[in-house]
Amino acid sequence: MKQKKNAGYTLIELIVVIAILAILVGIVVKVYVGHVEKSRAAACASNRDELYSEISTEYTAEEYSSLKLAFIGVMDERYNGRELCPSGGVYSWVDGENGMEQITCSVHGNPGTKPGEGEGENTYPGTDCEIKSNVWPLPEKFPDEYQQLTLKPSGIFEWEGEYWVICREFSLTREQAASGPDGKGPGGVTYDWFPTEKLTGRILTMKKTDGTINGVTRGDILEYEGEYYVFNDGGEWGVNPDNDTKSQWYKIPK
Repeated sequence: MKQKKNAGYTLIELIVVIAILAILVGIVVKVYVGHVEKSRAAACASNRDELYSEISTEYTAEEYSSLKLAFIGVMDERYNGRELCPSGGVYSWVDGENGMEQITCSVHGNPGTKPGEGEGENTYPGTDCEIKSNVWPLPEKFPDEYQQLTLKPSGIFEWEGEYWVICREFSLTREQAASGPDGKGPGGVTYDWFPTEKLTGRILTMKKTDGTINGVTRGDILEYEGEYYVFNDGGEWGVNPDNDTKSQWYKIPK
């Protein structure tokens, strides 16, 4: 009885197998590299937080006349020649948004950037508006109780689980910053006329041919012609953003 000979794999079959293996290896490598970079970014953020606490202690002890000088002194005296960033990034001291001082990494950015967040991954639900970091100043950012910081109009930021925007430029003290975006100034008076706005979570739409929209509330978002606006008025109706002469709407920067 004759046995059938095993013809083996054809060249095409081998090429297909190799191609599949190459794709799988590429996926595994990409996932691994992404995981490693997320870990490095988290370690870098932690190192900068610890470094900031360190220089704040030195500044509070009146060893230096400013936080910036404390940063320079601590880096020269204690970390000269040492890489604090696992990815080899260089730390520098810069003024952040709204005059906030911060330690920035040349690889991972500022301390408010969450590990693993990429473009489009940290956006406000239902929009493509990026959630900004380091917008509202923390009390420890103020050198003393008398200095004021000037905050400028901002994109969307998070504060204690709620989302806000700053619609108008205004100044505040350490005490006012500690009370948060919805806090009161001296005597219970708000900082200014609606300078901050808490988002309601509602997203409305409007056509270019519409003249007005009714039933709106402060903090509502309007999607109009590919842009997003926050209602910043005390009424219940708003005009078309193209015809807004009373600043009812604040256009959110992306």
